[in-house]
Amino acid sequence: IAARRGGATRLLITGGFTRSGRLPIANMISAMEEGKKRTGIKVSLHGGLLEKETMARVAEAGVDTLLLDVIGSQHAVTCYLGGDWSLKDYKDALSNARTCFPLLAPMS
Repeated sequence: IAARRGGATRLLITGGFTRSGRLPIANMISAMEEGKKRTGIKVSLHGGLLEKETMARVAEAGVDTLLLDVIGSQHAVTCYLGGDWSLKDYKDALSNARTCFPLLAPMS
C-alpha cells in the first residue's frame, strides 16, 4: 500500500530462496492477493522452482507476471547457484507455469 502511495505501479517479489530453489511464499499469497485488490498494483514474482499447486495459487491470487530463470547446465546449478536441485526441476517448473500463466518472461 505504501508503494502505491509513493507512485509505484509494479511490485517485484524475489529473493531469499531455499536450498531447494524455492521462494517460501505460501504464507504470503493471501497478502499478495489482498494488496492487489486494495491498490491495483501489478505484481511480478520471481519465485524460483515453485510447486505446481503453489503456482496455481499464485495465479489465482492475481500475480501478473511469473519470472523464471533459464539455466543451461547442472554445473551452473551446483557451482554458481549452490543449489540442491536439477535441470529437470527447471523443466518441470516451466511446464507447470505454462498451465497457470499465459506468458512467461525468462530472466538471465
